[in-house]
Amino acid sequence: MHNTHTLRICFMPGAMQAGGVARNTAHLAHRFLAHGYEVDFFLTYRQGEFLESIPQECNIYYSGVGAKRSIFELVKYLKHRRPTALITARDYLNIFGYFAIKLSRANTTQIATLRTSTFIERSSSDSLYKKIISRVATYVYRKTEHAVAVSKSVADQEERYRKLPSGTIKTIYNPVADNALFSYKKKKDPREGSTPYKLCAVGRLTEQKDFRTLIDAIDIVSKERPVALYIIGDGHLMEPLKDKVKERNLQEIITFTGSMPLAWGVISESDLLVQTSLWEGLPTVVIEALALGTNVVATDCPGGAREILEDGRYGWLPTPGDALSIATAIVQALDNPHDSHLLQNRAHCFTPEKAFDAYQALIHRDR
Repeated sequence: MHNTHTLRICFMPGAMQAGGVARNTAHLAHRFLAHGYEVDFFLTYRQGEFLESIPQECNIYYSGVGAKRSIFELVKYLKHRRPTALITARDYLNIFGYFAIKLSRANTTQIATLRTSTFIERSSSDSLYKKIISRVATYVYRKTEHAVAVSKSVADQEERYRKLPSGTIKTIYNPVADNALFSYKKKKDPREGSTPYKLCAVGRLTEQKDFRTLIDAIDIVSKERPVALYIIGDGHLMEPLKDKVKERNLQEIITFTGSMPLAWGVISESDLLVQTSLWEGLPTVVIEALALGTNVVATDCPGGAREILEDGRYGWLPTPGDALSIATAIVQALDNPHDSHLLQNRAHCFTPEKAFDAYQALIHRDR
């Protein structure tokens, strides 16, 4: 192992809001600390459900001026701390990181990460601001030392969308499956006769997650199998989705739990996790389900689901936006579940240690 005791890493995830970015950044921070690195966090806002997940040994810096003006505070931070590497997330933060390093003249390696496949969202957006950010981000990904996507699918799509040479964007899987996840004790009792199958879906209630189609699919499934679905998450579509459930008379079958910082308990007790996204990056909850030994149905949308489930070997990949395809996959999964040990073995491909090794290799390539 390299002598790393003098090296300093800075993570810039934005804010520590609920979601995969914050949780996975905290996992990675633990690994860098364990290998002797100093670890800083540079946050645009002092808020977020996952602030407490930042290891106590880390130094936390806040811009205090919001995301759009944080570049000037970042320049000050880089001049003062001069980290070995700056790991940024999302287009606008990747842009800020690139230009802040140039302005500060710090000998800092940037690793600009792309966390989700958003080309579908971008293609439907007429926002001039978003178009400008996307154009500048393309320039940054051409010029920065390392651009890293969380899945091969995201890397391929971003290179194609941005007309970048093949191989410009590397792939490092998110550090999702840590020891705490693998050692989590399932509380699920064996099913008894007519007990409904327990299904869960996890994610923000937004257009991306397409819970409308999930409700349609459950309407179909409920006529063939006894099921109960728990939708875990919050968002601006909560009320319209609840209205749809009432219209379909599914109140006894579908329950909205609201947001949960940690949904492992519900996932581990479920017969099946269902994800109906229209696009993704590397869906954290799918990996969590595998690590907990829970079977998975995840739409074959742009993003990493097909990679995680290895073309359907470890789960079912119905068509996005197609309620009948999703319903058929759910019934097949309930009738022919995979062995939980097989699923957990697959989850070992997404550990913090594997991610750390890959990031460290990039950092030392520039030293």
